[in-house]
Amino acid sequence: MSFHPTPAVSVCLCTYNRSHLLKQTLESVYQQMSSFGESFEIVVVDDGSTDKTTEVLAWAESTSPVPFRFLTQQNKGVAAARNACVREARGTWIAFLDDDQIAAPRWLMELHRTALETGGDCIGGPSLLLLPNDVSSNPKPTVRRLLGENPFFAREPRWFSRFDPRRKAEFVPGTGNVMVRRSLFSDIGGFNESSSIGEDAEFFRKAIRAKARIVASPSAVMYQVVPAARLQSQYLFPLVEKCASHRAGLDRSELPKSKLALLFVLRLGHLAAVVLPSLGFALAFRQPELALARHCSLRYFLAYAGALCPSGELSHPGRTN
Repeated sequence: MSFHPTPAVSVCLCTYNRSHLLKQTLESVYQQMSSFGESFEIVVVDDGSTDKTTEVLAWAESTSPVPFRFLTQQNKGVAAARNACVREARGTWIAFLDDDQIAAPRWLMELHRTALETGGDCIGGPSLLLLPNDVSSNPKPTVRRLLGENPFFAREPRWFSRFDPRRKAEFVPGTGNVMVRRSLFSDIGGFNESSSIGEDAEFFRKAIRAKARIVASPSAVMYQVVPAARLQSQYLFPLVEKCASHRAGLDRSELPKSKLALLFVLRLGHLAAVVLPSLGFALAFRQPELALARHCSLRYFLAYAGALCPSGELSHPGRTN
């Protein structure tokens, strides 16, 4: 297949043992041709899958309406796979999505349009959950965010976020729906391959410190496919504890002593004033969705505090100014 030597965008996708979802993800990327007037390519890195991923990629290579390349590596983790995607990509911009997502028809066009209009370096769009048809529960926002929903990019930052010491973190995109200026990777490096979770948040927080401009594209919608099993506590509780521990590590490495202490006090106050009372209410009045969300919040606080306190980070954080 002939291809433009420098496409406007490289759509990068990393996959691991999700052949049952990968085809619909790729088909949603193919559909971007109907609205996106620029050239783009698709780059897929298979991180050592053992299911039928190879068959799906062979199908994609033979049917893709745009330049399509894939490479396979031994299982090294998603950060290493994303870095491999970046090295392989030729586009001026690199757009990321995950192998369990479905892009809205105008997703790529909206990201690119916002990039050109704003001059941003990282363009993030909202990720919305796509729940199974046979699931009657309606997860609370806490659970939705754990499952990949990112509503912040559907609007501008809230005015009161300026009083939150984490205010920059609220407006951090994820690799489930973002387009990044390729040159930014040359400026600040790639994803931290030693991180097993949260490597995308770490990358974008690093970008913010390097004065990269983060911009929202509210109409660039991505849908996150959520299997029913992910709505259960057996999946959510280990996930929330990993996320909290990773967040604590980032905070103590980035925040000065005063803000780290303030953040801990705010979390403690939220636990006492909101989480525990509403957990008691949910249990008393049998509201399982609310109870699950508050259990997640409680476990988040305990894991976050546990990652800070044993090493004395509240007294001796890594930064002091």
